[in-house]
Amino acid sequence: MNVITKKQRRNRHYRTCAHFTAAIITAVGLSGCFLFDDGTKQGFTIDGVYDGDTNTKVGNCSPTVLNNNLHYIQDSVSFKQLPDAGSLRMRMPGNCFSANTRSGWNRFDFVSPTVTDWNAAKGYSYTVKTNITGITVQSLLKVRKANGDIKMKLDSGSEPAFIPLSPLFQWRQIQFVRPAAEAGEVVLAVHVRVFLSQSALIYTSPDAVIQLDQVVEVN
Repeated sequence: MNVITKKQRRNRHYRTCAHFTAAIITAVGLSGCFLFDDGTKQGFTIDGVYDGDTNTKVGNCSPTVLNNNLHYIQDSVSFKQLPDAGSLRMRMPGNCFSANTRSGWNRFDFVSPTVTDWNAAKGYSYTVKTNITGITVQSLLKVRKANGDIKMKLDSGSEPAFIPLSPLFQWRQIQFVRPAAEAGEVVLAVHVRVFLSQSALIYTSPDAVIQLDQVVEVN
């Protein structure tokens, strides 16, 4: 994927909701738009911290503390004149992570609220950036199958399953291509999974962050 600037990603119009302002999105209830431009986290939460791709919790921070580290922010001063220049920022203090995982990785998820109108979606896109090395992301879609089972679906496109975030300090756009939907499948939520290498823990501090923006449905 190409590295793009904040201005360039604001001008991408192929995605659902890209023409609407945050006020319009809120007013009409377009749940396929998470542009983070209304001064809130728009229902996003953090799930973690886990040992790699297991369900073994290893973090020293409670879910409440983790979610208190998730903030809406106004983006850099060069864009402050825009009405739609916000994003989410997850602070990654070192005491929330473990240096002794079996996998060598710490993992947490950015989790969207329940989406109500994504069943016809072909996928979704988002932009992300970080200021520390050793960060890898994975895009997932949480669905409920016809028999009631909950499943995390992986990207079916050409993008690798695990995407290292580099270069640092620059926005990167990532697109999730949805696998063929099964009969009766219902889309529940977006999960942007973040893996932090144990070797990167020496860099974590209150200043270590990862930012998420423009999580939007692709039709």
